[in-house]
Amino acid sequence: MGAARFLKVVNNTKINHLLTCWLPLLAYCVVIFIQSSRPAPVKLPGWYAGDKLLHLAGYAVMGALSVRAFGTLRMRRSLPLLVTVSILFAFLYGVSDEIHQYFVPSRQADVFDALFDGLGGALGVLGYLWLEKRLGLVPRIPGLTK
Repeated sequence: MGAARFLKVVNNTKINHLLTCWLPLLAYCVVIFIQSSRPAPVKLPGWYAGDKLLHLAGYAVMGALSVRAFGTLRMRRSLPLLVTVSILFAFLYGVSDEIHQYFVPSRQADVFDALFDGLGGALGVLGYLWLEKRLGLVPRIPGLTK
């Protein structure tokens, strides 16, 4: 394939959305799945909050990636729908990850981990939309800028 043809394919909006929005989300989901398949890391005594903060931060990233990806679909026309679907995606992926961990030796499923996954997803979605508007970036979501 020639360079001009390659650039034409990459400049295609659907291909661009796939590479810049959906591929990072998919890759992040794979990384979480692989990490959850490994034996549990050693926990420091008395550091219960550390695990929850990791879930919060990790799923905040997933929330931000989710709203970027879902923002390429028709649902972007409805901000409440976009926010709801993006948060639900992060939360349900967190729930499925906890179910997955139930079957991994030396791991356990924890309802509170799933709740912090959902909270992190919500913070990531709302934080991404706030930053997009605050920094004056070209929004992927119409209606966010003045």
